[in-house]
Amino acid sequence: MFATLFITKQSADTASHELELSERPWVSVDFEVLHPLSFDDKGASLGLKVHLKNVGHSVASKVMLRESLFAVNLTDTFKNIYSSPIAAESRMCELTPWLIEMSSIITGLRLFPNEDVSQM
Repeated sequence: MFATLFITKQSADTASHELELSERPWVSVDFEVLHPLSFDDKGASLGLKVHLKNVGHSVASKVMLRESLFAVNLTDTFKNIYSSPIAAESRMCELTPWLIEMSSIITGLRLFPNEDVSQM
């Protein structure tokens, strides 16, 4: 009897998790190059237009863009070609104490299902 209850609870937990994943907002990102990579005395510049679209089933709130341009070192026989971008993404996406503190007043964008927006 205990095994049946355990399996039933496990099945219910799995179904609940799957429902949560299927009903959450999912934001896709596409980029349009407006002007090519260029360099001047201030550094590098790349003109991009960002297209965001909520492809999920619920409202995406507090959507913010935090962009950063970084170079990947290709001279080390490609050993860092994947780890460098992943590390940079982790640094940009981590919840810093400041961001956690400010999250109650940061508004960001609100995207409804199938809504898209472009920003430069």
